[in-house]
Amino acid sequence: MLDLDTLINFAFFLSTALTILILLLPSQYIPPSASVTLNNATNQKPKPRIQILVLGDIGRSPRMQYHAISIAKRGGLVDIIGYYGT
Repeated sequence: MLDLDTLINFAFFLSTALTILILLLPSQYIPPSASVTLNNATNQKPKPRIQILVLGDIGRSPRMQYHAISIAKRGGLVDIIGYYGT
């Protein structure tokens, strides 16, 4: 049977490995300086980029859909993060 110290060490190394894995995953982050540089070349105001997190089915979240449409109509870039369902 495993003793308590071994279990603690195992949990520590497992959580460290998981944290490193999460940090190495690719992201959609675009640095503000890159978007400002691209928009300054065309003399446009930088567009806001918004991520909307839905903790459930996106199809059953009309308020979040309304927010996303409202932001997009005003020129913002919107990413919706949630479960695909209805």
